Amino acid sequence: MKMAPHPLHGKQPHLRYLGSQGLFTVQIYTPTAQAGMTALECASATVRAMAARPGVPPPEQVLKTRLDENTYAAMYTSPLGGAVQLNAHILSAGAGGYCIEVHASKMSDAPEDIAPWFKSLEGARIRSD
Repeated sequence: MKMAPHPLHGKQPHLRYLGSQGLFTVQIYTPTAQAGMTALECASATVRAMAARPGVPPPEQVLKTRLDENTYAAMYTSPLGGAVQLNAHILSAGAGGYCIEVHASKMSDAPEDIAPWFKSLEGARIRSD
């Protein structure tokens, strides 16, 4: 997938890159973090802020998980007319005082795409057992 600078980057520098190919879109955001913020703190702040974004369901309908020591994910679906947008946010923190958010989405008109989208995280989750 070819990524290009986000078209709003000039006015909103935290909007870094945007790309799409077929049914998939990827956006990369790097908002400024407070000094010393950890990946968990960045992920938590991003998830809280996501609640105000259009199309994001209530927090209890967002699957949130830890992928490794410094990486977290949030997944949900958004209905769009007769289709659904499948959303995944990979969240972390970067050197230099930035939070990192990679938002991948896929448009689908097939309800059978929803379960595999969420299931894709099962193998990546850190198990506590």
